[in-house]
Amino acid sequence: MNVQIRAKRILSRLGSYHPIEAVGSDFLYLREQAFRQGAIPIGVYINTQGSGDTILLSDLGLISDLEGTKAFIAYRDIERVDVVAGKTRVEAATDEKSDADGLLLTLLNSTSIVIPVRDGNQQYRDVFEFGRFISRAVEDVKKSRV
Repeated sequence: MNVQIRAKRILSRLGSYHPIEAVGSDFLYLREQAFRQGAIPIGVYINTQGSGDTILLSDLGLISDLEGTKAFIAYRDIERVDVVAGKTRVEAATDEKSDADGLLLTLLNSTSIVIPVRDGNQQYRDVFEFGRFISRAVEDVKKSRV
């Protein structure tokens, strides 16, 4: 399955996710960054709770705009995806699920990046679906390279 279809299936139910066609001329600076990476923009996730950080999803990876710092993270470079509350890993079966507010992406070069995904309600946090999307996108990209 390609990343664009996966984004539509998994992320379309999240109120903070917007397909690229729906954002109009907003986020042109992120689109330009995607094109510089040779990527096709798919959609944007806007954290409405907290700082308003933005994550652009493309067919090749994520472009984060976190507190004014932009970074491209290729799906092929992601080794592991963990849900975190602050900097503590959250297991799916624990009570801390309602505190989950980000994804810890461990890259193949052993560096880690925390991507905030803060929206959702106490019972259904967006971070779990967003993490599932990234995990599946990583698998899809790796399968397509074989």
